[in-house]
Amino acid sequence: MARLTSRFSYANVMSTVAVFIALGGVSYAAITLPSNSVGSKQIKKRAVKNSDLGRSAVTTGKVKNFSLLSKDFKPGQLPQGPTGAPGPKGDTGAPGTNGTNGTNGSALAYGRVNGQDTTFSATKGLGSATITKGTGAGKYCVTGLPFAPQNVSATNTIFGGAGATFVAADIGTGSVLTGCPDNTQVSFLTRDVNGANADASFYFALN
Repeated sequence: MARLTSRFSYANVMSTVAVFIALGGVSYAAITLPSNSVGSKQIKKRAVKNSDLGRSAVTTGKVKNFSLLSKDFKPGQLPQGPTGAPGPKGDTGAPGTNGTNGTNGSALAYGRVNGQDTTFSATKGLGSATITKGTGAGKYCVTGLPFAPQNVSATNTIFGGAGATFVAADIGTGSVLTGCPDNTQVSFLTRDVNGANADASFYFALN
C-alpha cells in the first residue's frame, strides 16, 4: 500500500482528471441530437402533456375537421342556431270515458216565480198548482200542489222590476208570512235592498 501511494504525484492526478474530462466531452457530443431529427417514433406514447405545449400552439389547421364535440366548448361559446320548422301535428287522442251519472236530487218540484205578473216558469212537478199575490207587497201564496210539501227553499234573483235581496219561505201560511188564504201550501216573502217588502222574482224548490 505504501509503495502504490508513493507513485502518485500531482502530475499523475491532473492527467487522470484531464482524461475523464475529455472522455466526458466526447460522450456529451455523442448524445447531442441534430436539428429536425426527432419524430413521432422517438416520442413515447402519451408523453406530451398540456404543459409541454406553448400558448396558441394548437390552431385550426391542427384540428381534424368534425372531430370536436359541443361539450369541448365553454357554455355560451357556440351560437344558437335558427328556430326549426314546426313539427307535424300529433294524432288526435282517444275520446275520454263518460263520467258517472250523478245522484238524483231530492226536490220533488221546483219553479221560478215571475214576481211582476205572478206566474210560474221553468217548473217541474208542480202539477196544476197556482200562485197568487197575498195581502201586501212581496207576498206570494201557492195552492193546488199534487203533494204535501215538507220542506221549501228559495233564492233571490233579478227579473224585471226590483231585485229581491231577501226571500223568506214557509210551509203553509207561515207565522211571519201572513196575508195568504188558509188553503195555502207554501208562502213566500220578498224584500228590496232597503229591507222593505217589495215584489220581486225568485226561484224555489220543494220536497
